[in-house]
Amino acid sequence: MGNTLILISLFRTASIAPPSKVLLGSLALTDLGVGLLAQPLYIVKSLSSDKDTKCFLGLLFDLLSGHLSITSFFTMMFISVDKFLALHLKLRYRIVVTLKRSILVVVLVRLVALPWSLSYIWFSEVYFMLILSIMPWCLLISSLAFIKIHRILRRQKRTYQNETQLESVRRANILKISRYKKSVNSMLFVFCALLIAYVPAWMVILLRTIYGNTEILKMATKLTMTLILMNSACNPILYLWRMEDLR
Repeated sequence: MGNTLILISLFRTASIAPPSKVLLGSLALTDLGVGLLAQPLYIVKSLSSDKDTKCFLGLLFDLLSGHLSITSFFTMMFISVDKFLALHLKLRYRIVVTLKRSILVVVLVRLVALPWSLSYIWFSEVYFMLILSIMPWCLLISSLAFIKIHRILRRQKRTYQNETQLESVRRANILKISRYKKSVNSMLFVFCALLIAYVPAWMVILLRTIYGNTEILKMATKLTMTLILMNSACNPILYLWRMEDLR
């Protein structure tokens, strides 16, 4: 329900750039998929008493949750890069980052996520090794983008404060920076929530690769999966709390 409202709000909001809308919409759509498909499937699988049914539903859930998780991670990375480019490119942003290119990125992310998630059936070792190797790079790129953004904003704010220009113009520029910083911080909250949900799962996969699927790690896998499912439900709350344009 929450993610549906976010999608409707994004469609109606004019203050967010169309390329950014596409990326945010893709993330909200992925979270909606978790709520409508992955969560019910996980509950039915957990309650099922038939061994074959439980095994089949478990496989479906693993494929679906894998696809959605990969999509979320890459989309979040591109959102942080989009925020950085909007600040770094300035007037060139609308030329470089277009609606068509943004849609292309979203489509490519989902196309990459599909065979990657399907590899779990036949090449599970490759599937997990890709997660272990690529996920840290996504986190690093997102983190660097947010760090660079805050550095640029601090530098611009100092520049405007020291400039000898009309007080009204200076205040307008500083206000513009403050608004953009608030927008960036909103996505930083979403990124941190993603970290809280997915980093424990990554650590469990790493430990399972080293020590095998022990009973403790089986229990840890269930707990981390609960965190991931909760993340998709919490994201709409973060959007509405932090992003005034979507209220």
